[in-house]
Amino acid sequence: QDADFTDKDALARWRSDLNSGQANMVSYELQDVMHYTYYMPIEGTDWFITTTLHYDLISENVDVIRTTLTRNSLVQLMLVLLVLFFLFLVYNFMRKRNDKLQLEKIKAEEGNKAKSVFLSNMSHDIRTPMNAIIGYADLAEKHRQEPERLQGYLKNIQVSGEKMLSIIDNVLELS
Repeated sequence: QDADFTDKDALARWRSDLNSGQANMVSYELQDVMHYTYYMPIEGTDWFITTTLHYDLISENVDVIRTTLTRNSLVQLMLVLLVLFFLFLVYNFMRKRNDKLQLEKIKAEEGNKAKSVFLSNMSHDIRTPMNAIIGYADLAEKHRQEPERLQGYLKNIQVSGEKMLSIIDNVLELS
């Protein structure tokens, strides 16, 4: 009788639900405190399970839950941001390292290519005077009895030898 129901039909509905075995909830103010009463029939009996909660109790718990959820969410957000920052640092480090390795690889490949070209050119440059020396020495051997030809062959052998010596000196100087 002292309760003030927020819904004018709530008390009548409550009585009707109890008579018909229906579950429901009503809210009312009693002694300046808001109350929520939940009721549910127990099957196979005429009994009801009834739970009454005071708004202050619910409000305090909701505030505690809200504060806890807010704090936990902020902590989780900070942890996620920290992990993302760490992952960014790792990614950035790996990318820089990969770029550096890629640059070193390109330099090494260019160095190998330059070395191969150099050796190929040197091989050709050394082989040419060597072939001339061998060829003129063979001709000189065949034409021992012809002093004029022999003199030309020996001159060509000397020029080719000097050319080869110059190439070898350049290679040694380069190394």
